[in-house]
Amino acid sequence: TKISCGPPSPRKSRSCMATQDELDAEEGLEMLLGLASVDLSSAQWDAPDGEDGSAALPSAKPSSGLLVPPSNNANPKILHVQTGSSSSSNSPDIIFRSCFDRAFSLSSNGVLSKPPVSIIDMSANNRGYALVASRDICRGDVVYTERAAEASQMPRRCLICEKGRNHLGQLYGVKGCQHCFQSLEPASSILVGGDAAKLPMEEYWPVAKSSDEKNKSRLASRRVQCQNCCALFCSKQCHSNHQKSMGTCCQWNEAIQAIAHAYCCRCHSNPSVDTNDSGDNETAISVEPSIVLASRMFCADIERYRSTQGDSLGASPFNGICGESSDINPLEIGEWRREEKEGEARYSLESIYDALCNALKLAEMERDAFSLASYEKYVAMAARNGFNINTRSPFREYYSAMTRANGRNSERHKDTVRQLALALGAEDGELRRDMDREIEEKCAVQIAALFTLTARINHSCDPCAELRGGEFIDCHVDLAAKRDISKGEEISISYINIGRTAGRAATDRNKRRRELKARYLFDCDCTKCMEVEDTYEV
Repeated sequence: TKISCGPPSPRKSRSCMATQDELDAEEGLEMLLGLASVDLSSAQWDAPDGEDGSAALPSAKPSSGLLVPPSNNANPKILHVQTGSSSSSNSPDIIFRSCFDRAFSLSSNGVLSKPPVSIIDMSANNRGYALVASRDICRGDVVYTERAAEASQMPRRCLICEKGRNHLGQLYGVKGCQHCFQSLEPASSILVGGDAAKLPMEEYWPVAKSSDEKNKSRLASRRVQCQNCCALFCSKQCHSNHQKSMGTCCQWNEAIQAIAHAYCCRCHSNPSVDTNDSGDNETAISVEPSIVLASRMFCADIERYRSTQGDSLGASPFNGICGESSDINPLEIGEWRREEKEGEARYSLESIYDALCNALKLAEMERDAFSLASYEKYVAMAARNGFNINTRSPFREYYSAMTRANGRNSERHKDTVRQLALALGAEDGELRRDMDREIEEKCAVQIAALFTLTARINHSCDPCAELRGGEFIDCHVDLAAKRDISKGEEISISYINIGRTAGRAATDRNKRRRELKARYLFDCDCTKCMEVEDTYEV
């Protein structure tokens, strides 16, 4: 479907003939698929415990199982309580209540419920805010599933230099919906060998060809593309939701291309960077994920500001996320330059900020409200709280369906795998171990995303939970328990790949702490690090 950007149309009312159970089931399915047009408000979770395992809101005092440092006997304050009395959008209760708008827990009998966690204030113990379990959680259970508060696909090329502004597939490398970020790449995207190559059992590829009018599926017919900027959306609902949060898709397209061009100009001005201008392989760019994600957050808040005539600065979903403009220098983000007035060198985001403001056509009053310092704060929040994930590759779904149809280890399956290997460029008809990475780069959408509830989880080098990305076709993640978690116990994850450290315990600890200090600006004092310190002190 070809569309042109304009004001979003109102949502049509549902059929009055449908029963309430059918509507509830449909909304639950839409939430699981990432197609819900509205957020599940935290007010809907204000219900008592039931047999279905849904969690009630926590009491005002934590249970005895709460992990509180013994040096301070003060009880931490639980912030997500019954409906808050404060009307200020900047109050902690309102800020943290909004964290639950995009998260849900799915019980064993398929009932959606409030995530079984609470946010507590542990700033008195120098731990900031933390997430604790509001009920017992078993090992392997999914604690909750959360949709990103904001996310952006990572650009790979500068279309301004290549004079191809309307080819977003080239900008990002992979075609994907610009709201939910599911892959829209057809099966031909992973083939090697030109038009002669064909994927075996191609009918199991989950993304239909939009150009195949004869055999176009229902999902392909729902696809929407902007006539002006060529932005792709998997459905009209995603396009409408994108308009509500970001304004027109053309506005964000101009912004992301301006950022990519600013990075491209920096590469051309640096003689040490090989720009590879000749040949068919145009210059690839590598933009810092925190810059891209922060710019998306910046644009979303500007659109919120414009739609409410400047009354929405306190209603941003990013309020309360750690990160300050002063973090840019220690995080080493941006361009290294020497300030003429102050005579000192520092990292600067001024060129990126100016390019973004020009692309968004910010008025002088808007520049005052969204200054360079505020943009630096967005970047710091994105760097310290964002995640780089891939949405689920359509190849994974295709391969699973093909295996089920053929029967694992059957002769038919082995023959199909040989045909697949040849189509992917393996002359010997054998699948290589590195082929999965090559295929992911061709058809999986890479995004930088911010999850506001997950952002409240503290780090531990011996975590009790872990994040799982890439399991959803859109920008969702699961928080899964690595071991049994007791009610009132603090939930922790590892911010870094702990498996990379090896050797003596003290050496491992020093490597972890150096990386955490450089990337997240804190000194780790988790139980595992303190045990090593105490051992070597003795």
